[in-house]
Amino acid sequence: LKYGIDISREPLEVAPMAHYTLGGVRIDSDCQTRVGGLYAAGEAAGNIHGANRLAGNALPETQVFGAKAGEKAAQRAKEQEEIRWDDSEVMHEVKMMESFFEGGEEAINPSHLKTRLQDLMWSYAGVEREEGKLKKALDEIGRIRSEDLERVAIPPIREFNLQWMDALEVSNMLDLSEMVVRSALLRKETRGHHFRLDYPERNDRDWLKHILIRKEEGKMNLWTETAAKPDPANPEIK
Repeated sequence: LKYGIDISREPLEVAPMAHYTLGGVRIDSDCQTRVGGLYAAGEAAGNIHGANRLAGNALPETQVFGAKAGEKAAQRAKEQEEIRWDDSEVMHEVKMMESFFEGGEEAINPSHLKTRLQDLMWSYAGVEREEGKLKKALDEIGRIRSEDLERVAIPPIREFNLQWMDALEVSNMLDLSEMVVRSALLRKETRGHHFRLDYPERNDRDWLKHILIRKEEGKMNLWTETAAKPDPANPEIK
């Protein structure tokens, strides 16, 4: 009513939007990942709710899994010996972060690249999915990664530089987008929020299982597991 709209008398337009990945880092019963000392909880972790995002789940997840992850992390910290790190790895990360200040004449604003990627995912890997569009999305993600990512550059400002944050985020967004698209291509069925126009039915016979992804040597490797089958590389994580 404040804006002159009476929803009891006239229709109101609504639309879906991206909100939740329905996936995440694999954890064990103590919320520990495969990286020793790294814990995950809530929407950062693999989704315990299956193929749907339940409304109001954020608060229970923080109270249950957040509390457990924090407790286990604190316990490990007390038992942890002095941590040593490799200075060369630290400097490698510093060099990577500062490389964004070295833009050339054809530099790309990272916010423009983020918008382009978001539009791509909305158009080809959004609410309704099918193989042709997913393959187009995968091709374009590869093109952005190989042709545009290295051209991302920002002004040499070290304080309150939001473009710097965008530059650091865009590489991770490309990884996440590729994981979403490859998983959607692999799962040839419709389940929960994953709706395939070319496979409109749910298929419990062939697809009652998880899709897992691990990035190795720059390549996304995918495999499937049922709930009873452990990761052969990490048998302690069920």
